[in-house]
Parts: sequence; C-alpha cells; structure tokens
Amino acid sequence: LGGFKYELMNFDVKAKDNMQLNLLGYSSATDTITQPTSPTATRSFEKAHKKNYDNFAFELAPAVRYSGTGVIYGRLETGNITPPGYAILQRTGTFNIAGGANALDSFTYLDNSDKIKQESYISYELGWRELIGTRTIPLVFTSFDINALLFSLTGFYTQSKDEFYFTGDAYSGLAYGVYEKSRRMGVEVALEQYFFDGILGLNESYTWLRAQYLSKDPATAEEKWESIPYTYDYKATFGVNVNVSAFVEVIDVSLGVWLQNSLYGHQKIIDKSFTGVENDRKLDPYIISDFGISIGLNKDMGVITTGVKNVFDTFYYDYYNNDRTATVNENRYIIGRGRTVFIEGTFRY
Repeated sequence: LGGFKYELMNFDVKAKDNMQLNLLGYSSATDTITQPTSPTATRSFEKAHKKNYDNFAFELAPAVRYSGTGVIYGRLETGNITPPGYAILQRTGTFNIAGGANALDSFTYLDNSDKIKQESYISYELGWRELIGTRTIPLVFTSFDINALLFSLTGFYTQSKDEFYFTGDAYSGLAYGVYEKSRRMGVEVALEQYFFDGILGLNESYTWLRAQYLSKDPATAEEKWESIPYTYDYKATFGVNVNVSAFVEVIDVSLGVWLQNSLYGHQKIIDKSFTGVENDRKLDPYIISDFGISIGLNKDMGVITTGVKNVFDTFYYDYYNNDRTATVNENRYIIGRGRTVFIEGTFRY
C-alpha cells in the first residue's frame, strides 16, 4: 500500500495594532492625580506577509500476513508542517515612558519568514500485530475464558528538519525559532482482551519515547542531542469498557461504559539559573482518568459520547517556565485542565 500527495498552501498573514498611551498627571502640592483629556500618544502599525508553499509527501506501507491472524508491517512516510501564522509576524518593541509622545515609536512587526521555516520530516515504522482466539485460563477451583487477545508491538523513528518551537511567555516575552535537526524514537506495546463474549474489554499500552534536538555549543561548536521540553519520556495506559448492550438488547442501539487511565512520564521544562546555565529539571509523572458513556444509533452510524475528563481532578502543569534570566524571573506556568464534563457526537454516512 502507498500514496502520494501534493499540497499547495497559500500563506496570507496580516497583523495590525492600534496603541494608545495615557499619562496621568500628579501634583505633589495638592496630592492630586489628573487624567488627560486626550491620549498622550497614539500609534498604528501593520505588516503583511504572503508566501506559497508547495508540499510533496508520500507514504509506503508494505505488509506481510504470515497467518490468518498475524501481520508484520512497515511504513515509510514523508511530509511537511507549515509554521503557525502568529510566529511569522511577531510584534516587537520596548515601551519607554520617558519618550513622552514618542514612547510608542519603537513598536513594530518583525518578519520571521527567513528564520521560521517549513518543517520537513521522514518517518519509519515497523510493527507486528497478532490476534489470539479463545483461551481458557484455569484457576484453583474454576476457569474462565478469554474470547480474544490482541497484541501489537511497534517501533518508530522520525527525523525532522526545522521543527518549530517557542520559548518564553507573555510576561517575559515570546521568542520563536526552529530546531535545525530533531528526532523522535520509541517503542509501543499494546494489548487488548475481551471476556464474557465481548461484554468486558480491557486495554493496556506502554510507550517509551525520546524526543531530542541537536544543539551546538557556541563557544566550542560541540554538538549533542538534548531533550525537547514538554515531551514525556514514557506513557502507560489502562482502560476498561463494558458493552452494556451485549446483555441488555435494544434494537439498533448500542450502549457502552468506559474508563481510560493515562500515566504521563517525566517532562523536561525550560529551567535556567540567573547566570544562564541550563538545568535538567523535569515535571513529575501524573495520571489522568477519563470516564464516559457512548451511545450508538443505527449500527453506530451516529454516536453520542458524554462523560467526565480528569475524573479525580488531578493537578498537573501543561507548561512550566523557570527561566531566571528573563526580565520577569519568577516561575511562570499554565495549570492543566481540571475535572471537565463533555458531550460530543459523530455521524458517519
């Protein structure tokens, strides 16, 4: 199996800002503050960027079935990822109140199109899947049947050029760039088991991942692979689903209840000392549990799912920046989403 894709993307980015400065007046003699009747300074600045991207990508996925239930497969994929529009035109400038009416003159838009390039990647994958039929597991005084056991083992490696990234935040200032070379490699093991004629299903998986970029020491020009921030080094999942409609029959309606647990491993953060030395600090692992009910209509042509994400309201960080060299040098972070109720629907035809 394989495929080829050509994509023409028209990038048309426009940015515009209107800034207004109001300076309060203060009288030490009367200890009063006066509000100006009109803005001290008003500035408007804008910039546009246009560019066309011609993307070519292909995928090759050979597979060998060595039995009626087992398959060994490979996959080779190439592709491109276009950088986000907000990074192409970046607002820059320094507010200088001493400049009076000219305090806003330094603000403008910086065109990053020469620095923020389109990412290109090539990915390799090799995998094995096997389906084992009914097996009887003996216990001390009884036994039970596993109706089906699915097993898969996958190894993957992705090499990228010009992968987009950002550092900083809205307080200390954002900076955009690309990793000239980056790579992701890993192994995933996944299992599924079904019991009692499909009424009860279990699933487990474990993924080991290394996401790295090639850094260069500016003093010695020495190159080495560094961990990419905010990527976990492993992930484990465990899920349970109960097919209620398997023992409570309702015409053309399927009902399932499920619980999915995900353990996310260590994640490197941006952590620099006051002297600019990079520290290898990581966020602690955390578990997120999601619970839901899925209702399928007309042989699952339409599916409605409702439930609760992060059932146990686990506290975790989506982003954490501890760059002490920044202008605002306290910890800056985004807290992960807490317990959330959701409902969603899909329709296939």
